[in-house]
Amino acid sequence: MNYDSRFMMNEGLLFLAYAYALSGFFPAAILLGTAAAVTAVLSHSLKCLAKRGMEVLCLTLAALPLLSVSPDSEFAGAMGLLAFCSSVVSVLWMESSEKAIRPGMRILFAFFMIFLYLTVLVPKNVVWFLAGRTMTSECLTSMVILMFASPFGAYAWRRERKRRRRVYNKSHSDHGIQNTADHTLY
Repeated sequence: MNYDSRFMMNEGLLFLAYAYALSGFFPAAILLGTAAAVTAVLSHSLKCLAKRGMEVLCLTLAALPLLSVSPDSEFAGAMGLLAFCSSVVSVLWMESSEKAIRPGMRILFAFFMIFLYLTVLVPKNVVWFLAGRTMTSECLTSMVILMFASPFGAYAWRRERKRRRRVYNKSHSDHGIQNTADHTLY
């Protein structure tokens, strides 16, 4: 299995976990979210996770305010854990090559637009039929944003790191003329 398929498999596990959480099957949601995070760590490494741990923490903390409109505390707890697992998966997969993640990010963006559009159009009785519980459109919209916030945030962080890498590093040029090879772009 190549890396773009693994990336989409991890994201698929997360979306299935979110679907179970929205339906009220919290143990299955937690199990699938944890499986997605473990699979991402196995595809990369614990060293990579330790190196990017602050990004995981920041993405998780940025996603937590979206849980303020959750219907109950058990739902918010499961979604909080899924936000953490999604942050781990997203940050680790952004360490892969651009070729591996670009098709997946295009698909995620298309589904984000479709899901946002559906949260506005779908009546409440259809939501009750699909999710097994009534939800306000604000809650449903915040859950859709929560599902996609970590991959998009990690991708934006990756793009910013890549852009900043090309900035001239002055610390290498303070050694005089003998180190002219160090005048590089990073």
